[in-house]
Amino acid sequence: MLNYQLSQSILTEGAPVRSLAFTPTRLISGSESGTLSSTALLQAGTTNNTDLSSCPRMTLLDQNGTIIQPGGEGTRHSHHVTALIDLPQGGYATGCKDRLIRIFDSQHSLVTKLEGHENAVTSLSTLVLPYKQGGGSMVVAGENDNIKKVVSDDITHVTVLLSGSWDGTAKLWNLQTGVCIATIPGHENTVSVQGLPP
Repeated sequence: MLNYQLSQSILTEGAPVRSLAFTPTRLISGSESGTLSSTALLQAGTTNNTDLSSCPRMTLLDQNGTIIQPGGEGTRHSHHVTALIDLPQGGYATGCKDRLIRIFDSQHSLVTKLEGHENAVTSLSTLVLPYKQGGGSMVVAGENDNIKKVVSDDITHVTVLLSGSWDGTAKLWNLQTGVCIATIPGHENTVSVQGLPP
């Protein structure tokens, strides 16, 4: 049996933490009180008072670098923050029991709110899709016989946000426009969209 030791802990505003996400430079946490916390990451070898000799590849949390509600009081969520994800284009997204998805930039400013779920948003994931737009439809490029293969120089890639909810649906969102581009209904209870392949 493996024995684990707590190597570090962070103190947020005191409410239980419900979700975590790593960005390239910070650990973002969301709590039951609707508060976000942002803690700076220290790379191994950074000058500080911590002995890193036993774990040279470990990334550590800077205890002095924690900011409670980094975007200001105007970015506080109205309910539990139940999902967090780092976005490939920078920034991060949150899912909340208030049924909203919030998109933040890398400076913690609220960019937009995505509305459409009828219950708590419980999971988030991203997926990069190759596509060619034509006639208002999106054609996915792939090698599989069930997917039309598109060979063209005008294929681009779009990052979509996937959200799962207690309403029994998964939704795909265009991050550039904030529009829900698809809803996958018919699930029982909550939907988990985590761990999808790239």
